[in-house]
Amino acid sequence: MSHYEVGKGRPPKHAQFKKGRSGNPRGRPRRLPRAEIESQIGKDMREIMRTTRTVGGKTVTMQQALLMVAVNQALQGKVGHMKQVIELLRFSYRDNQARKPNLELLDGLNVDMVMRDPKLRELWTSILANLAKLSKTD
Repeated sequence: MSHYEVGKGRPPKHAQFKKGRSGNPRGRPRRLPRAEIESQIGKDMREIMRTTRTVGGKTVTMQQALLMVAVNQALQGKVGHMKQVIELLRFSYRDNQARKPNLELLDGLNVDMVMRDPKLRELWTSILANLAKLSKTD
């Protein structure tokens, strides 16, 4: 049996792996990069859009426009918008945490607790009012 050059476990010489060359020259296919959802949303939110304000037109980012609308609605006492603004702030905290590791704006904030407690709700209303003032002075 050993006199056969080709057989089980003995491929023909032309089909054998060459010395110094990989048996898998193309290698394993690379994984396609997947976008991190939060950072991609953050990038999309920073895209420029044209909005009009009561004092003429102004170019703002989508994030600023949405935040201004949500803050104004929250200041009118709409609880759903208050929750939305707090969630937007929490999201921006997570998005900015990579760029500013010491940022501790809303660490551990419980949105439902804020909405149930009148003192916390009043505090957040004042914070939102300050945000609205800041957005109008820009």
